[in-house]
Amino acid sequence: MIPPLRRALSQPDATSPEGRVLTSKRHGIWSVTVDGAFLGDYHHREDAEAAATLARLNTT
Repeated sequence: MIPPLRRALSQPDATSPEGRVLTSKRHGIWSVTVDGAFLGDYHHREDAEAAATLARLNTT
């Protein structure tokens, strides 16, 4: 059984840029999605957070 995704950050309002970009960790891999679409997988949290920050800047 695959465990559910765990949110790395609290989920803000879905209409704000922060709510459209989600970062989660599963099996040691960090995943970033924008509006539910896959953006990328990362081995390091810092890399995933950097990608999420850039995605937030591009969604405003």
